[in-house]
Amino acid sequence: MRNIVANFKMNGNKKFYQNCNKIFNQRKFKDTNLVLCPPFIYVPFIKAKNLNLGAQDISSFSSGSYTSQISANMLKEFGVTYAIIGHCERQDGNNEIALKVKQACQNGITPIVCVGETEKQQNQSVMERQIKSALKFASGKVIFAYEPVWAVKSGKTETAKQIQTKIKFIKNTAKSCGFEVEVLYGGGVNETNFNKLQCAELDGFMLGEACLVTNKFLKIIEG
Repeated sequence: MRNIVANFKMNGNKKFYQNCNKIFNQRKFKDTNLVLCPPFIYVPFIKAKNLNLGAQDISSFSSGSYTSQISANMLKEFGVTYAIIGHCERQDGNNEIALKVKQACQNGITPIVCVGETEKQQNQSVMERQIKSALKFASGKVIFAYEPVWAVKSGKTETAKQIQTKIKFIKNTAKSCGFEVEVLYGGGVNETNFNKLQCAELDGFMLGEACLVTNKFLKIIEG
């Protein structure tokens, strides 16, 4: 089963997400687990029928005086079953990410944990720390999304061979912590290059800009 996660980021409006709900729930995608992650205020407009509903972040707290934050149990009330955690655009620290993963797991939400390095950090120790820290309080299913920081918004991607190496490293590191994980690739993925990025260990993609134009998004899902 291939995972396709759409991180819509801070894009779209009410009409856009109502259309997404209609279009994607009308289709059944063979061997594809589709997860749509709209901005928080549009979560109620996505109904999980032939797809899954995700959030773009989650609070590290269950409740309290934390202005603007959204807890896991709040998201669950709207049918959220996945949450992106630690995206590089948020700049969360490793400990914050670990606590968010804990909240997600305790509330039956599958965390999609982003890991990756900048161009200056391209060594395994950076990701090893990220992976081991993220799994510190984890339980149940965990998905990792490998997103090299330099590739996000740059339009650049790694090669399939490079991606394969990184994914093997993530899976082996997680296994050393007692977890069998799925790994997605994100960063510069679009409708023209996704086939070239496929590799044996890859469990799917996390998309950014590529999910904002429905026809292009469908090409990836149905590819």
